[in-house]
Amino acid sequence: MLNISKLQKIRHTDIRSKTKTIDALNHALRLKLKWAGHVARLKDGRWTHKITSWKGPEGKRCRGRPFARWEEDIKKIAGPKWQQIAQNRENWQKLEEAFT
Repeated sequence: MLNISKLQKIRHTDIRSKTKTIDALNHALRLKLKWAGHVARLKDGRWTHKITSWKGPEGKRCRGRPFARWEEDIKKIAGPKWQQIAQNRENWQKLEEAFT
């Protein structure tokens, strides 16, 4: 496509700008932020809201590193009180725009 080899050591961002493609990881995180805003604003006790605030099973966990939770990526971007921030759509949309 661009006749580039790994030996040339060109950054992925430069290649993406030349080919006009989007970064799949950033796109997925942006969609995740949008979905988190929708879930945080739910008021009628749907299972999606309940699952988001569920802390996991009781008792001992397996040895090793804990599993990454769905909410941890959002907490890194929006902070620990992300559900309160998401209640205000304008602030949440500004946060989404700042992320992308």
